[in-house]
Amino acid sequence: MVIELDVAVLEWFLRAREPAWDTIFTVITLLGSSIGVFLMGGAAMAWSIARRQPHDALIILCVLVSGWVLMWILKFIMRRDRPGAELALVEATSSSFPSGHAMMSSMFAIALAATVVRARWAWPVVAALPVLVGISRVYLGVHWPTDVLAGWFIGVLWALACLMLHAALRPTRPAHRQLQRN
Repeated sequence: MVIELDVAVLEWFLRAREPAWDTIFTVITLLGSSIGVFLMGGAAMAWSIARRQPHDALIILCVLVSGWVLMWILKFIMRRDRPGAELALVEATSSSFPSGHAMMSSMFAIALAATVVRARWAWPVVAALPVLVGISRVYLGVHWPTDVLAGWFIGVLWALACLMLHAALRPTRPAHRQLQRN
């Protein structure tokens, strides 16, 4: 189901197209692809392991892998059509809802902010990734705006749920030390 807002926003982006922006948003959208997110996630996991923070690497891995599976399940269930292929500046073959690029980049940003990027002043920089990726998907004509909004929302919720589950399952320091003494 496409709503009037979807059409109006997409048409606005289509009217704003310029060759330089086409190139910029094509590059940005690559960062939000599953391959791009998993490559950045791999680098963040390697950084975590090098800093002797294997739990951080595990969090990133669990958020991204479980979120990727959830994304494909939702796409299979929803089966929403994309905007017309004649509007697309890049190839997109799967179902439109939710935007996998928006969802994966949102999950990665939350996992990164919770693990590797602990300085709060840097969080807006991390948050810029999913925002720009989501905008790129509409600009490039491969998603309706509501696909992107849903991808952001689901991605943030899933990542936060994974983080809360990890925190609930991870032993506290005193209990952990007590187990080591026995």
